[in-house]
Amino acid sequence: MNGGGIYFATCPEHTNRKTQHSGPILECQVWLGRVKTIKKTECDTKTTWTKLQKEEFDSVKIGDCWSGAEYVVYNWAQVRSVKLYTPPTGDADVYV
Repeated sequence: MNGGGIYFATCPEHTNRKTQHSGPILECQVWLGRVKTIKKTECDTKTTWTKLQKEEFDSVKIGDCWSGAEYVVYNWAQVRSVKLYTPPTGDADVYV
């Protein structure tokens, strides 16, 4: 983990691999701004909004996750909209 931020996957399939519990998926519009890209081995559990701003970044992308890239923001104002994700209908589009 990279601190106490709000974590986002890039697609619904990746959310199942990024949590210990299943449940609803939220679809969000997120303002990432200036993105700091790091590797999993570079994660810092003490990352905060203030610390990131001092480095002149607005969000973090953890780019080498086996389950897809992970984006992290540290300010609720960066989450522009939230809605409950409804998966497409049809057998081929079922997400477990």
